[in-house]
Amino acid sequence: MKSTDAHRPQAWAQRILFWGQIVLVVGFIIYRAYVGIQTPGSIISHDVIPVPQPDKTTATVQLLRGPFNVYHYVPGDPYFAAHPKAVIVFGTGDGGWGGWEDRVCRALQADGCEMVTFDCHAYSQTDYDRPTLEADMDTVAHMFPRTGPMPPVILGGWSMGADQAVAAAGSPKRPADIVGLLLISPSARSRYGEREPDRWNVPPTGPGTFALDEFATKLDGLRVAQWDANLDLLDSDAWLKDISTTHKGYTFHMGFHDYAGASDEFLAQLKKTVGWILSPQP
Repeated sequence: MKSTDAHRPQAWAQRILFWGQIVLVVGFIIYRAYVGIQTPGSIISHDVIPVPQPDKTTATVQLLRGPFNVYHYVPGDPYFAAHPKAVIVFGTGDGGWGGWEDRVCRALQADGCEMVTFDCHAYSQTDYDRPTLEADMDTVAHMFPRTGPMPPVILGGWSMGADQAVAAAGSPKRPADIVGLLLISPSARSRYGEREPDRWNVPPTGPGTFALDEFATKLDGLRVAQWDANLDLLDSDAWLKDISTTHKGYTFHMGFHDYAGASDEFLAQLKKTVGWILSPQP
C-alpha cells in the first residue's frame, strides 16, 4: 500500500503532462489553420498582412464615376512584359487595398500575368448600378496602351471583389476580351455599393443588391474558377451547381477567409487555376 501511495503523485504528473501535450497539439493545429489572421475583425476587414514596399506603379484612369486610382503590376520577364499571359483585373475585399491582395498580385505577376487592381472599397463610396460597373471594369481592363494584340482578360477578386467580377461579367455588355473569372470566396449576395452591415456578413437585400445565382446562366462562353476555404463562414459556393458554362470549384482545406494569409501553398495553386482558365482543357 505504501508503494502505491508513493507512486500516486508521479501518476498524476504523467496525466497532466499527457493532457498538456494534447492541448498543445490541438492548439498548434488551430493556429496553423488560422495563421495570418491578426484579430477576429480582420476576417471581415481583410487587413491581414501589412503592405510591403511596392514595385508596382500607380495610375489614374477616368471612369464614369470620376478619377480612379489603380495599381499596375507588369511581369518582370521581358517576354511576358510585352506578351502577358492575361490581363487580370483583381478586385479587393470590402476593406480596400491591403497586403493580402498585394501578395496575390505579386504571385500572378511573377507567373507572367499583368495585374490591374480594382479597389472595391474606394469604388463603393457611393452607390452605382450594373451598367456603370460593367463599363468601368472594361475601361480599367483596357486602360494601358498595347503594341500588339490585346491579351485575354480575366476578371477576378477576393470576397467583395469576386462578387463584383461576377456582376460585371454577367451581361451581354461584359468587358471586351474577357475569357474567364478568377473568384476567391465570393458571397451568396452582394450590393452595387457598400454598407457597414455588409462587412459583417449580413446578406444585403432590397434595391441595388444581387444574388450570384442570378448570373449562373449568363456567363456562357467564359471559364469560371472559384476558390473556397472549408472553414470560411463568409463565402458561398451554392451557386456553382446552377452555372451553365464551364466551371471548376477548388477547396482550401483547414483554412479561413484569408487562406492562411495568402500562403505560398495557396498561391501556387492559384497560378495553376489561372492556367486552367486559359487552357482549352475541360
